[in-house]
Amino acid sequence: MRKTFLYMPLLSCYLYAACSSNSQNNQSATDNHRDTVTVENSDSAKLVAKYGSSLHVAYGKANFGISEKEFNKLFKKYDTEKVGDDYYSIDGIFTKNGNKLYAVELYSLYKTANYVDADLQASLDNIASVITARYGEPEFDQGKPEFFRFKPGEFQVVKGWNILNKSIRIGMREKYSGSEYQVVCQIYDKCINEEEGEKSEQESNKNKSADAHKF
Repeated sequence: MRKTFLYMPLLSCYLYAACSSNSQNNQSATDNHRDTVTVENSDSAKLVAKYGSSLHVAYGKANFGISEKEFNKLFKKYDTEKVGDDYYSIDGIFTKNGNKLYAVELYSLYKTANYVDADLQASLDNIASVITARYGEPEFDQGKPEFFRFKPGEFQVVKGWNILNKSIRIGMREKYSGSEYQVVCQIYDKCINEEEGEKSEQESNKNKSADAHKF
């Protein structure tokens, strides 16, 4: 299933490590996902040594860079994944040009506001505890979402991890039609995500410029 990924600047200071501006590196990140990570300092070296085998993993057996067809062989539509003590649906998010996986989204069923502080918070804490067991405490931790900050269709990030090229963020999203909420976990390649965000912005600006001539 193809989904629109939300390019959110909200947590850039917490979750986005600087991606190389070198065009050759950017092209490699998009078309032929990195098999190795450039080590720039001792902290990076430690992360590579500890988590190197998982940096290319989006989720389960799905690696960043696989095609939508390959992803759909691993995860069937409407199937759910058991993570910890709860179940979540999963979708892949792919580059517009090249159709390469650069993010996955795990998400719960929608529930009404009555369940935000109970069932949904428990589901959020559940998946966060699994990721904490793998990568340690989150770099960003708000604890729980602020109810009055919810907006229809928007994802409110609560916890976030940054592991070199890989980022994970967890939170809740309000349904586009409003008044229902779900837990969301996004796992993505930071550099490709930034590239896709830039391309989306450029396309939007191009469309606006073209439409301006209609007036």
